[in-house]
Amino acid sequence: MKAAVAVGCILFPLLLYRPLQLLLLLLLLLLLLFLLVALLELPDDSGDTDDDVGREAQGDGGIDSDNDNDSESDVSSNIAVHGELL
Repeated sequence: MKAAVAVGCILFPLLLYRPLQLLLLLLLLLLLLFLLVALLELPDDSGDTDDDVGREAQGDGGIDSDNDNDSESDVSSNIAVHGELL
């Protein structure tokens, strides 16, 4: 807390000096620009790539590849492939 007060006591008189105001404003704008660019380059949090989304829409040939709530043929083919019940 004392350090923040000390920094404030040093910076406050400097902010009254016009050229330093402009310099600090320029530095603040550059910092905001940097943060904006950094945020735009962040990957999305969904974890889905374009390939994953397309594969989900087409069906990936899993247990219920035809979306009919696990018909007997899907279950029996899965048992034949994996050799055991899941």
